Amino acid sequence: DAREVRDEAEDLVRCFMLSVRAGEEIETGRVNETVGKMVSSIFRNQDALTSLSRLKSFDDYTFAHSVNVCILSLTLGRHMGLSGEALHDLGVGAILHDIGKMLVPETILKKPGALSDTEFREMKRHTELGGDMLCRTNDITDESRRVALHHHEKFDGSGYQDSLSGEDIHLFARIAAVADVYDAMTSNRVYQNGMLPETALKKMYLMRGTHFDPAL
Repeated sequence: DAREVRDEAEDLVRCFMLSVRAGEEIETGRVNETVGKMVSSIFRNQDALTSLSRLKSFDDYTFAHSVNVCILSLTLGRHMGLSGEALHDLGVGAILHDIGKMLVPETILKKPGALSDTEFREMKRHTELGGDMLCRTNDITDESRRVALHHHEKFDGSGYQDSLSGEDIHLFARIAAVADVYDAMTSNRVYQNGMLPETALKKMYLMRGTHFDPAL
């Protein structure tokens, strides 16, 4: 059951990302339905869905990453005792957290080497672009939108979009930031080999209080 839910989620991400790239709207009804199934799966058997977040596909990183961030965010939220309704809003925000990247030029998004300062500034705009898009999208809550807008904020205020710090960053964005970095660090990319999970966790633990909420 968990595998079917994950496969459905990855198909969903592929569809809505390609739709946005083509200038079309996101099918929010399908997003809500799929995230609802993921939340139900987390409640049924947290470990089953979480174990599938370790599936790494080099070719489909863009799609798999959004699904994995959603799974890991839901798992952390469930561990914290969030309600089903809160988990749903967290999951919608997490699965859509990188939607703004579809509005960034593909030459920058898929560049194999380091980005120039100008290219990096353009890449950083994906949080603003994603937040603005979700603001104009029906049936997306403000809580979900804040994940797309603020998942690159850092606990010490050194991140972006709005240089927020501490609890001024919405809880859902703070949760997604942990999931986002963990999945990125443990994935093989064009320009890096993924770390072992324990190596990534050690590095992330050293960033508590600066990059991440220490409690999370």
